[in-house]
Order: sequence, then C-alpha cells, then structure tokens
Amino acid sequence: MSEDNGKCLFIVGCGRSGNTLLRRLLMEKYDIYIPPETYVLASQILDYQANKKKPWPSQVETTLAKLEYHAEFETFGIPSLNEFAVKAKKWPVEKRSLHVLIINLYKWLAAFHGLNVEWVGDKTPINTLNLGVINKAFPNAKFIFVERDPVDVVASYLNSGIYSSPSDAAERWLKSCLAWERFRKLKCSDDLIEVKYEDLVSNSSKCIENIGSRFGIPLNRSKEGCSNMENMPLGDVEMRHHHSNVLSPPSMSSIGKGRSSMSGDALVSVRNIIGKQAVTRGYDAI
Repeated sequence: MSEDNGKCLFIVGCGRSGNTLLRRLLMEKYDIYIPPETYVLASQILDYQANKKKPWPSQVETTLAKLEYHAEFETFGIPSLNEFAVKAKKWPVEKRSLHVLIINLYKWLAAFHGLNVEWVGDKTPINTLNLGVINKAFPNAKFIFVERDPVDVVASYLNSGIYSSPSDAAERWLKSCLAWERFRKLKCSDDLIEVKYEDLVSNSSKCIENIGSRFGIPLNRSKEGCSNMENMPLGDVEMRHHHSNVLSPPSMSSIGKGRSSMSGDALVSVRNIIGKQAVTRGYDAI
C-alpha cells in the first residue's frame, strides 16, 4: 500500500451541492476509492494530536473506534475494522502516523469491496468547516470545492428534510463558502479545483476529465482485473433517502428550481443572509 498522502483528495463544499454525485462519477472513471461520509475525520485528527504520547496501539484503537462506533458506520457495509486494526498496530515505527493510518484504512476498505486502488478520497460536507485541521494532517492532499446556486441548495436541504428552516440552510451555505474562501488563500492553487454543480450536471465528462488530468489520477483499472464499479455498492447512497438521485444520470432538471418553488418570505430570508455572497460567487441576485 502506498503511503504517499499526495494521492488523496477531499471533496468539500456545502451539502446538497452535488458532492455525492461527483464521488460516484470519479469512482466510476478513475482509480480511486471514496468511502461513504465519515463525519469523524476532524475529531480523529484533533484527538490524535492531543494524545501523541500514547502508545501507537492505543492511537490506532481510538482513531478507528471513532469511525466504527459512529451511527453512520453501517453505511460502510462492513461489520468491523478489527482486522485492519490488528495489522496496523504491528506497523514499523516509520509507518506510524495519522495520515498513513487513514489512507491505508481507506485502501483496506476498498480492498474489502474488491478494489485495488492507488488513490483514496473523502467526501463529507462537514469537512468544509475544518479545512485547516485536515490540511495540517494531510499537507499534500488535493481539494475539490463543489458549489451550487445557494437558492437551489436551500431548497434541496428543505426538500430532503435535513433542514426545516430556510435561514438555517442559508447559514450553512454561507459558512461553507466563507470557509473555502479563507482556505484557498492559504493553499497552493495547484492543489485546488472549484467545480460548479451546474457545470457538473450539464457537462459531467468535461468536469471529471479536468479533475483527473489536473491531479494526475489514473483511469479505473477494471480492465486489468479490478472489480467493475458498476457492481459496487456506495453505501450511504443506497441507504439514505437524501442521496436517492445520485445513481441517476446527471440532469439539469433541478437547476433554478429553488427560485421558482420557494415562497416569497423564504426567498427574502435567504436573500438577507446570503444575497451579497451569492452574487460574489457568480450567481444571479436573489
């Protein structure tokens, strides 16, 4: 297993922006495994840094337990991480670091599902609010920021039931956007790509090829004996209703729906929170 943490990418951005669709498309075309949303990466990093003096086996147990005992672990389609933990605890000293542990964990998960991959990634929207922490642990990683018309994001959040308040959903979009803008000032531009949802669904092939070319991700090796991605479950996509459209071909049908479907009062509340930022990011005035 490669320990080069440069062969790792993070798909970030506000939820309901096409992040999961991008995950599926990348895994279908390229030699990369991106697990279901993990939710715990920032917590794993902070705990690891705070407990560096603990024995390595204890670090392995603590780090893996945060994932295995999270409520969403069921979406990973595996009963336990114990087999991987047993192996990781015996690693030589030069291999004992958090980024090596996480990257090899993701590769081990890929192998469990029949994939032998060179790259791994993570696609958890909440990571957008912890970019500095993640970058410190994975300094050579690549980042893809996915963004979408914020009115459509708010409408999608409301329709999925994740948020019940337009204001709360708008605040989430704003926080994610501002966090990315701060982060991109600190990170080398060669390691960053911004993808608009509208471009992803209108010309997915071009968007995906641009990412692979920019970051040097090799094509899927299914023709060389790897399992075909078409037969691989995506976990949270099949198990969580709010991901129900991800397996369908990319479609432009939802573009602009937020502005036509939301009430006037809802649009006013959204405009008061993110109106200026939406225009700054290149979207129509609300």
